[in-house]
Amino acid sequence: MSIKPSDQDSRAVKLAQALRGWAEQLLSPAHREQQRLIAQERRIRYLAHIEAGFTEAQALELCKS
Repeated sequence: MSIKPSDQDSRAVKLAQALRGWAEQLLSPAHREQQRLIAQERRIRYLAHIEAGFTEAQALELCKS
């Protein structure tokens, strides 16, 4: 089964639009703020594990999951 050129073109356009939207989202101030908050949450979890008596290596491993 072969794909018609018009189908390929349509898929290429949709993919290009999706990639452009994704790139715009990644560059947005809201996305940067969201990532900053996620990083803060990871740091809080890591420190909580250490305060609970885990080693730094154990805390890091626990934060991976």
